[in-house]
Amino acid sequence: MWNCSWGYPFGHGGWFMGHGLFGMVFGFLLFLIILSLVVAVVRPLVPKAGGNRDKKDSLEILREKFARGEISEEEYLRVRNILSG
Repeated sequence: MWNCSWGYPFGHGGWFMGHGLFGMVFGFLLFLIILSLVVAVVRPLVPKAGGNRDKKDSLEILREKFARGEISEEEYLRVRNILSG
C-alpha cells in the first residue's frame, strides 16, 4: 500500500510514461495526434492576413478602367456588384 506508484507520472503504470520506451513513445504520439486535431479544427476559424486584398485590388483596377473610359458605366456597375457581393 505504501509503495504504490499509481498516479505518479514516472512510476510503473503512470500517465503513459510507464512501461519503458514504448509507453513514452506512445504518449508522445498521442500528444502529436491531439495537437494536430486541435490545429485542424482551429485553423479554418482564424482569418487569414490579407484575405480581402485581391478584392480591393480588383475594385481599384475596375475604377481605373472606368476613369480611363475603357468600360461603360453599365459594365462598371455590373462588375462592381459582382466583386462587392
